Amino acid sequence: MVNPPGDLPNASTSPVLCFVHIPKTAGTTLNAILIRQYGIRNIFVLSRHRPNRLPESFAQLRERKRNRYRVLKGHFPYGFHEVLNRPYLYMTLFRNPVDRVISHYHYVSRSEKHYFHQKIDGELPELRTYIESGVVSETHNGQTHMIIGSLHRKPDEDMTELAKQTLREKFAIVGTAERFDESLLVMRAILGWKIPFYISLNVTKNKPKRSQIDSDTLALIEKYNQTDLELYKLADQRLDELLQEHVPFAKIQLFLFRLGNRLYSQFFKLSRNFPDLLKTRIDEDFFVRVETK
Repeated sequence: MVNPPGDLPNASTSPVLCFVHIPKTAGTTLNAILIRQYGIRNIFVLSRHRPNRLPESFAQLRERKRNRYRVLKGHFPYGFHEVLNRPYLYMTLFRNPVDRVISHYHYVSRSEKHYFHQKIDGELPELRTYIESGVVSETHNGQTHMIIGSLHRKPDEDMTELAKQTLREKFAIVGTAERFDESLLVMRAILGWKIPFYISLNVTKNKPKRSQIDSDTLALIEKYNQTDLELYKLADQRLDELLQEHVPFAKIQLFLFRLGNRLYSQFFKLSRNFPDLLKTRIDEDFFVRVETK
């Protein structure tokens, strides 16, 4: 399906991995894995908030520099492949919409530098009012909007079908945060990765469980995320299909991967007690750490 990027001597002819990073879907951990697989200098991070990180800015780079990049990624909706003059493939991770909205709210509420933090700190102090206001598009079918590339359309049946069609036909790799390890096995098989061991990053601390949220608020989240709920089910189905197609003996591979990842995590914790010089060398060779938020 896709030539393994690690086996291609000429990066300018290999498919560019376009990672649509939907917020609060284990993307920070996956970003650290991408750095290990491709190298940070070969990854172009897209951002709406930085003019030099827009897709148009990427298109204006000199061809030699542009062709160096193996990955385009960011909190950016589908469609940024239009600035590429090379083959590409899309990848994304989904998360249960109810859990994602709860996590998003509590992440923003404790992140003073987040651009929506003042809303929560001032006029929208509760989860329910945060959702009802509609000020934050993330709480109203936010995952769907990232897939169809339109952040401000009102959800309707046509949008649902468009999102499903886009996910089926335009995304080569689809995974879920709840089945993160299985998603990694698919990525490794399709992209030709080294074993993607990892340490979980950017986990929202002290976040209340769904069981601690009142039923009316949970129903409200579901009301405003009907399309996301349908798309999440489809993403789960696509993951099953990709596992069957690309990962033989998936259950055995999953068991062995999780066993290896536990050892990897234990080694990381043990290495924190090493002298600084040795610890730095080990981090460079075995770990990529990003600042948790």
